[in-house]
Amino acid sequence: MLDLRIPEISSTSGPDSDGVVNGRVSQSELICSISNVQMSNVVYAYRKDTATGFSQFQDISTNAVSDVAFEPFGSTDNFSANDALILSCTEEVKEIFFRITTPGVFTCDGIDVLISTDGITFNTTLTGVTDNSNAFRNAAGIYRITLPNDTGHVDSSPVPGEITSRRWHLIKFRNLTGITTAPQINHIWLIHQDANMTYMDSTAVQNSSMTSNVFGTFDTTVFPTIGTTHYYAFPFLAYGMETAVFRKFITAMTRTTEYLSSDDTWKTLPDYVDPSNALTNGPTTLGETAITYSRRWTIPTDWASKTLSFPLDGGESVSYTGYFIRQPITSITTYGPLGRALWRARGRAFGSGNSNGIYHKTSTTYSYVTFTIGNPSSTDMVISFTNCITGQSRSINIPANSVDSGSLTGGRLDFSSPLTIGAGEHLLISHVSGSGVIQDMELHLDKS
Repeated sequence: MLDLRIPEISSTSGPDSDGVVNGRVSQSELICSISNVQMSNVVYAYRKDTATGFSQFQDISTNAVSDVAFEPFGSTDNFSANDALILSCTEEVKEIFFRITTPGVFTCDGIDVLISTDGITFNTTLTGVTDNSNAFRNAAGIYRITLPNDTGHVDSSPVPGEITSRRWHLIKFRNLTGITTAPQINHIWLIHQDANMTYMDSTAVQNSSMTSNVFGTFDTTVFPTIGTTHYYAFPFLAYGMETAVFRKFITAMTRTTEYLSSDDTWKTLPDYVDPSNALTNGPTTLGETAITYSRRWTIPTDWASKTLSFPLDGGESVSYTGYFIRQPITSITTYGPLGRALWRARGRAFGSGNSNGIYHKTSTTYSYVTFTIGNPSSTDMVISFTNCITGQSRSINIPANSVDSGSLTGGRLDFSSPLTIGAGEHLLISHVSGSGVIQDMELHLDKS
């Protein structure tokens, strides 16, 4: 058994103001920080014009990325029912984003997206296409067309011998009538299918000095979308990381946070707290100082070291081995090209030589906790108990306003499974989540 008196537990308690109340964990560099956030840097675009009674094709690839308004289906004077926008990229496309500057005014039953499966003509109309632009008729802004996996899509040419064969997508209007105004847009972005995604490796950038505001060529524009995923890996089991944000993302986004378990499946990371709100909190512009946020979580019992490989932009690939978490984007407030968030990071990983806590001369196993509190927290608080050497951790949730464990069902808080601290090993106690403060706490750890 172990009896402790703890003056205070909060997110900023302890000698390093990091929530560690018994012991210390040194910051460690990340094994990797890597993401598939990207913008398609190549857009091939043609306008099919049928106003003269036969098809003419105009290369508008330069217009598609110029940020100058143009008419993808032709001007109002010659816009007709069989006109089309034809697009392709270096890889298969899953989403087409475009910025409307002048919405179209006409009647139609939506858009059709056609591909070639015979290598000769646009012979297949895709099913499952979604278009949130109301067929290019919504107000000015960025919209997207989402495509299904293009099973059977093959290279073809709209004009053999003149236009290069590619996996083209032809967009046209269904039952177009009543044309008053042809739509205008000023940019097109093509996002690859997941199987063709490449990654940007920012490990060296994130591992640079936590106080340096020099980011060089990393300070570029990116286009996050739903499904864009960031991966981090740690050298050992970690209970959190510090993120120094020099410039935030200006568009709010929601991410889920998962860890790679011993059975090679991704599972929700328990008790995850991120005050940076997926890097959307912090300074709006890059300055000399950053705001540091502490991300925290409960260490899962089945989190295991794994090796993952990532294809990079340049065609090569890179492999990393460590304890992985990933954060796919599940929602975005406003789509569009964004200045990349600029930040540094350090892990809070356990392991011999990197952390210490309450020394145990003999091996001891703990199964539950009882407590009394002089000044309870007004919110629920999650506290973790970790073996500094093995990284194995167990957590308890102390309900808001609790002054003693005797008022709880069962009179104690049980660990999910026993936690063993071997002879010569250390026990560390730390805050995981909860915005309140617990003061004057007596803890009793014991086994059944």
